[in-house]
Amino acid sequence: MPEGTDLFEIMHTTRAMRRLKPDPVPDELIRKILLAGQAAASGGNTQPWRFLVLKDPKIKKAVQAYYKRAFDEVVGPRYASSPPPPGSDAARYKRQLAAVEYLTDHYHEAPVWIVPVSRTAQILRDRPAPRSILPCRTCCWRRGHSGLARP
Repeated sequence: MPEGTDLFEIMHTTRAMRRLKPDPVPDELIRKILLAGQAAASGGNTQPWRFLVLKDPKIKKAVQAYYKRAFDEVVGPRYASSPPPPGSDAARYKRQLAAVEYLTDHYHEAPVWIVPVSRTAQILRDRPAPRSILPCRTCCWRRGHSGLARP
């Protein structure tokens, strides 16, 4: 991290981004993000994950239709009928719901999706050796430090 950057400040001040820019993401930046994901610690260095990179607009639009249906049938009604969580109020909760609805309708417009895919079952089948338990490591991306810009 650049000098003077406080990890905890970043973690406490970074908001969820639900309005995404449609700008293309350079392949070199995607590669850099994937390499960072591959560097995450895992027991026995098994790295029980792979990353699926989606750029195809037709595939993203098809997935977005399922995402929208799930939101409309399950998530949206739950949001609408639930009280605000602790630390929030009705007005903030309503704005959050509107932002989530916006993302649901525009999910497919993100230029790149990087989808982590677990392969734990395959690893356990192929290498049934004891595993260590490693602490969770958080990777924070901050504007200007990763090349990703906030809208």
